Amino acid sequence: MSYVLKLALFGTPGAGKSTASQLIEDYCRAESIEFHRIKLAYPLYEAQSFLYKLAGRPLDEFYTQDGELLSFLGGYLRRINPLVLVDQFAERLARLVADQSVHARERTVIVCDDMRRLDADALRDLGFVFVRVQADADKCRVRRLARGDHSLSSPDHPVERGLDEISPAATLINEDDITDLRDDVSMLIRRMFYDSDRGPHKA
Repeated sequence: MSYVLKLALFGTPGAGKSTASQLIEDYCRAESIEFHRIKLAYPLYEAQSFLYKLAGRPLDEFYTQDGELLSFLGGYLRRINPLVLVDQFAERLARLVADQSVHARERTVIVCDDMRRLDADALRDLGFVFVRVQADADKCRVRRLARGDHSLSSPDHPVERGLDEISPAATLINEDDITDLRDDVSMLIRRMFYDSDRGPHKA
């Protein structure tokens, strides 16, 4: 039976959740650990892609972010069905965990790198460990501008609120030095797998 570590990354927009997720993937590849990334907001990106095609401006990259649109879609879909994202996420997670590739290796890491407060309870029930990615607010804004978002969502949007209500098992500080963040990620994964007090999560 393989061991599956499920990590849910959260933080303000621009804090570096995707960067941390990529560094986790890099570490796993180097250590022959099975890695999978699964996004809560996948249905929102599907809707965003459809709307851009409808407007005659198809996106070059599926995960391009129009922050205002994604926040609107997330808020409105939750009004229709508060569980729309977590229900679809749980279905995709179940299919992933059932996949033979997860059981083929001794260790697996599954990362959700876009958790919001509204979904935290559901992800906790699904066995995810919470990791906060933190950076200075000014740096977050500079990074968001640099990555070329079509628009910037507000950190004060209802979808983005309540992060301080989440109790993380660990915090990754993402300021200027990517080497420091890479080292912290490596230590985090090793601790999560081998710390006897926490133990790994069985598939």
